[in-house]
Amino acid sequence: MSARPGRALLPTGLLVLALLLAAAALFTWRVLPRQGGALEVVPLAADKSLGVNTDLSGLPPMDVRSTVANVQASSFRWLRHRFAWDVMEPRRGSYD
Repeated sequence: MSARPGRALLPTGLLVLALLLAAAALFTWRVLPRQGGALEVVPLAADKSLGVNTDLSGLPPMDVRSTVANVQASSFRWLRHRFAWDVMEPRRGSYD
């Protein structure tokens, strides 16, 4: 029994693919860094700083201001507060 005609091309195709990948890697390694120098720093999508969870809902306005000032003085960069959505929007499209 003879091998199928397409099977003879498989090793040659794999060799060509390997050579193309090696050439692309060499091009990337040797040529691209010269064009732009060092890679530029990409900022993170999310802020990874420290923050605090709070519940300010029952506090009088002066205490809320004092608490927020204390959070800022403690070097926290964000404050998260849970809002009751059903209180903010008692009926769909009607905001309080």
